[in-house]
Amino acid sequence: MHLLIVEFDLQGLGAREYEAIADDLTPTFAGVPGLLTKTWIAGEETGVAGGVYVWADAAACDAYVTGELFASMLANPALRNLRTRRYDVVGVTAPEPAAA
Repeated sequence: MHLLIVEFDLQGLGAREYEAIADDLTPTFAGVPGLLTKTWIAGEETGVAGGVYVWADAAACDAYVTGELFASMLANPALRNLRTRRYDVVGVTAPEPAAA
């Protein structure tokens, strides 16, 4: 697995507008090949937003960051100072389900 963290400064968008965009784009991201999960993030007090993406592998992440969907994000004037970080996932820990 591979992890991509994307952060950007929101320019002229409030939390509600950003949440509406996230809601509208969720179906688009659901169809991205190799994307296992995307978590939308926002810090209303800082004006920073973005996403945490978990990919099946680095190749799927590469395809996304060189593709049209990511390019459209880069071209959006409301998303400024875009920053990315990438990591290989070395393990995943999940809590045990609660007993019924």
